[in-house]
Amino acid sequence: MFPNILKSSEAHIWIVKLRASHQDFDKSWQVLTSSEKQHAEQFKFPHLQENFVLTRGALRLLLAHYTNIPERELGLRKNQYGKPYLLAGDVHFNVSHSKDLAIIAFNKEHPIGVDVEFIQRKPDYAAIARRFFSPIETAALLALPKKEQLKNFFILWTYKEAFIKAVGKGLSYNLSKFAIDLAKVYNQEKMLIKDQEALPKQTYALRTILVSAEYYAALATAESIATIQQFYYPFTPIIM
Repeated sequence: MFPNILKSSEAHIWIVKLRASHQDFDKSWQVLTSSEKQHAEQFKFPHLQENFVLTRGALRLLLAHYTNIPERELGLRKNQYGKPYLLAGDVHFNVSHSKDLAIIAFNKEHPIGVDVEFIQRKPDYAAIARRFFSPIETAALLALPKKEQLKNFFILWTYKEAFIKAVGKGLSYNLSKFAIDLAKVYNQEKMLIKDQEALPKQTYALRTILVSAEYYAALATAESIATIQQFYYPFTPIIM
C-alpha cells in the first residue's frame, strides 16, 4: 500500500525502475493526458518513449495519492526556467532520470530538488568542472588521485544539480556561486547551502540518496525537513 499522508516535516523519495512489465507500462499510459501521449509518440526510440511514459505515469499516480486529485485532472505546468509544478494543491515535487532509473521527490510545503546520474558514462569531467564549478571545487576535484576523480565529479554534480533544481532556476543559476564540501559528503555531515539570489535568502539541506553502485543521486530540501522516507515504486519503504 501507499505510505501515510505526506507531512510538512518530511520528504518522500520514490525510486522508479524504467524497465517495467507491459502491465506497468499500460497502467502508466492510461493516466497520461492526450498531450502527454502525443509527446510520447514523438520519441524515435522505444526505450525513450518507455522511460517518459513510466516516469510521467508514476508522477501522476503518486501526485493523485498525495493530493486526492484524479490522475488526468492534475494540472502540471512549467515555470520560466522549465521546472514543473502543480497548478493546484500544496505539494512540491521534482523529477530526475538517468539510464534505467528515475527518482521523484515530494514535499508538502517547500520547494525540493533531486538529481540522479548513471556513473558508467565518462564525460570530460575536468572541462565541465572548469566551466561550471567554483574554483575551490575544481581545484579540490583535480587534486584527487586520478582514479578518484570521476566518482567525485558525479558527487559534486548531483549535489549542485539538486540544489539549483530546488531553487527552480536550473542552469540559469550560476553554479560557481556556491561550493560543495566533499569532506562533509564523505563524513555524512549535514550540508547547508544558502540561495544567495533569493530575497529573503533561503537555506537548503543537501543529502546523498543511496540508490545502487551504478548511480549517484542527491536531494535538496528546506533546512527544516527532519525526515526522509525512501520508497521503491511500487511500494517498499526505506527510512533515512
